[in-house]
Formats: sequence, C-alpha cells, structure tokens
Amino acid sequence: MDVLVPAFIPEDYVGDDMERLNFYKKLLNAKEGDLAAVLKDFEDISGPAPAALKNLVELIRLKKALAKSSVRAVTQKGEDLEIFFLPGAKVEGKAIAGWRQAFGDRLSFLPSKSGDGIKITSVDDPLTDIASVSRSLAA
Repeated sequence: MDVLVPAFIPEDYVGDDMERLNFYKKLLNAKEGDLAAVLKDFEDISGPAPAALKNLVELIRLKKALAKSSVRAVTQKGEDLEIFFLPGAKVEGKAIAGWRQAFGDRLSFLPSKSGDGIKITSVDDPLTDIASVSRSLAA
C-alpha cells in the first residue's frame, strides 16, 4: 500500500529501536481483529498514540481486509487513488454500486492485464476512501 499518509512509530513515542521494531512486528503479525487491542496495549505503556501510529494501524488493518477481497495494490498518485485486483478477481455488483454512490464522478475503471482496478480522483483523505472501498467489498 503506497499512500501519502504519515504512518510510522515516532521515535519520541517509542524511543528504543528494538522496542519499536518489536512493536512493528506485533502489528504486522496481528490478525485484523486484534490490531486495536495491540494498539491499546502500547497506549497503556507509552500513552496516547500519535496520529502517525494510528494511521499505521489503520493502513495495516485495511491491507489485511483488502487482501481477503483479492486486492493486489493500492497506490496514491497525487490526488488520485488507484486500487487494483488480482487477475480474475470477482467483484460483486453491489460493491460497484457502493463505489458509484460513494464516489460518483470521481470513480473510473482501469483495465489491466495484471488485474483490473478502479481510480478515485480528488482524494482528500486516502484512508477514508480506502475504507469505503473495503466496506463495499465486504458487504
């Protein structure tokens, strides 16, 4: 996932390099449903999570959720967001209808030999738009 959002564990939140590395490992190894609990555990130790860390947790959650729906890549290019599926991935009509409702004229479709995709233009908050795509796929 390549989006223009600060997503990391700040050194001033977890100063020790090994502890920070272990936290990254815990986040990456956690199941989608356990990410909030992992974040809560670290907030209990280090205090309220900064925005960059909350973004990181949300990106990891979205990546895990989208992988279940055969999404192979999410890339932000300027104000545009491109989301591509694995070749042969089946996308339900109700998901497409949800995208049309959520994004209107900002939505277009991208054919590709490597798996078709969608493009969302004029993206202000990529996490919100990615989450909307994810919810439509899961519905």
